Amino acid sequence: MNTQVSVVRCSDYNDESVEKAARNSIKFIGGLGKIIKPEDKVLLKVNLLAPTEAEKAVTTHPAVVKATIKLVREAGGIPIVADSPGFLFAGGKNTALIRSGIKEIADELGAEALQFETVDNSFVEIV
Repeated sequence: MNTQVSVVRCSDYNDESVEKAARNSIKFIGGLGKIIKPEDKVLLKVNLLAPTEAEKAVTTHPAVVKATIKLVREAGGIPIVADSPGFLFAGGKNTALIRSGIKEIADELGAEALQFETVDNSFVEIV
């Protein structure tokens, strides 16, 4: 397996700035089309360390999630946004998703968003 990493500086969390940086980063590794096929379900594993606002830099910023959802969709994938907050904050109702602003972005873009511990059947068989 060939692993590639791309890092692009982004000076703020303005939606346009983040989307431009995300597009450039993906372009540098050859695009998502080589790894995402039409109708692939793509897990966007965000960081939900605690139920707190994005400005505190404890969770993935919603602008990054927004840009990534768009890029996955453009590649034909179906984005699913998820994580499980730190064990001290685990426990139902998607609190970390909501407080971070990630749930609002996912809802706005029509992407599924969930915290793993709130799912009835958290095991999925992959064939």
